[in-house]
Amino acid sequence: QQARLYPQAGPTGQQYKIYFDNLQEACNSRNEKISVLELGCGTGRYFHFLTNIRKLIGVDISFDMLNSARENLKTMPELEAVTSLIHSSIEDFATDLKFDFIYSIGTLAEYCEFSENLLAKIISYLKPGGYFFFTLVDSESFDSNEYIWHRKKLMRILLKVLPKSIRNKVDARWLTNKDWKHLFLSR
Repeated sequence: QQARLYPQAGPTGQQYKIYFDNLQEACNSRNEKISVLELGCGTGRYFHFLTNIRKLIGVDISFDMLNSARENLKTMPELEAVTSLIHSSIEDFATDLKFDFIYSIGTLAEYCEFSENLLAKIISYLKPGGYFFFTLVDSESFDSNEYIWHRKKLMRILLKVLPKSIRNKVDARWLTNKDWKHLFLSR
């Protein structure tokens, strides 16, 4: 099961400092508590970096990741009380709420296609003066790693339609055998 193998704690190390710095800057950008949306929250490992939160919504396509995020939130009582976790793909997610801060790390252009329309949709969820922080996969990496993209796209479709018992077997066989981080841009 992918969720059990995925880290619960926030990442450490110099290469993740930019994540921490941006999350902290956004959380402390106002003189009041803020509303936050994380797209592709997974196990909630980046929740550990959040402060000054009035409302947090985490969205993920995987039930198992969301269950893991619920367990992870139990270690963060101040966030657990103000957090809602929503099962949805990023493309299908819709809300009338507006957020002070939206972030997505390791998801856009990796687990979902990234387009001008999706970007416009996400930005429409921001309050005036809101902050959006995200990572993208290097588009050129798909030329030499096209099989990775197609495999991930197939897995994403299967996660929507397969029963949980089969989904867990597929996860264990196909999703845990590669480290995809080499695809991310460094700047």
